[in-house]
Amino acid sequence: MVAAACKRLGESLRTIEEYAKLVQPDQAFRIERMRYNAYTLEQRIMQRLMVANRFEQVRLYVLISSSICRHKSVKQTARAAIAGGADCIQVREKDIPDAQLLAIAAELRDLTDETGKMLIINDRPDIAALVGADGVHLGQDDLPIADARKLLRPGAIVGRSTHNLAQVQTAINEGADYIAVGPIFATTTKNAGPLAGVDLLRQAAEKTPLPLVPIGGINPGNLSELKAAGAKRVAVSSAVRGADDPKAVAQA
Repeated sequence: MVAAACKRLGESLRTIEEYAKLVQPDQAFRIERMRYNAYTLEQRIMQRLMVANRFEQVRLYVLISSSICRHKSVKQTARAAIAGGADCIQVREKDIPDAQLLAIAAELRDLTDETGKMLIINDRPDIAALVGADGVHLGQDDLPIADARKLLRPGAIVGRSTHNLAQVQTAINEGADYIAVGPIFATTTKNAGPLAGVDLLRQAAEKTPLPLVPIGGINPGNLSELKAAGAKRVAVSSAVRGADDPKAVAQA
């Protein structure tokens, strides 16, 4: 229905534009610009409606935090990561005021809309809802998934962090749209408990067809081990956001 309405809008504007060329040529250019803007709006709406299908295509998921962005702003780092191949950006800010978090989230929503990439907000479904993010990522101590969905726009997705097979099963039962598993390797980004290792990824894949996102200590040097275990995507944090050249590391 949305697609059909957008097509009618484009056709109507084209008709007005052609007529304006005859009766008011100086306005025809304005109408043409409106038509192009309508096309961009259609693309953004459809991207947001097809979030779950789009997440299946995610290969590189990058967590961004202002505290570890080296030599660049959050937006510059995110833009570089996207230029290097990131499909999804997660805003992960733990210790900043809400107003600042909202500003960063809104800035990255504009960037991901512009580039056609996905935006996930860590922990905060309220912030995700305010900026129209594609979804929210929840830790083990965060809201139940069903309650988080009440705050989000229709179609938004919810991911859950898991560190063992029991938590994976709980996330499946709760109705998670994707499941992060880890830490796969040693990491200094956060204290997520004992290493889960690659075995957890294999075990989780046997339990569910949901998208699995291995996370923790992942870098270009250990990707082959994850690929051998069947990983279709990875989440990275400090390897990209702490790099001198985030684009190059994302490409790698």
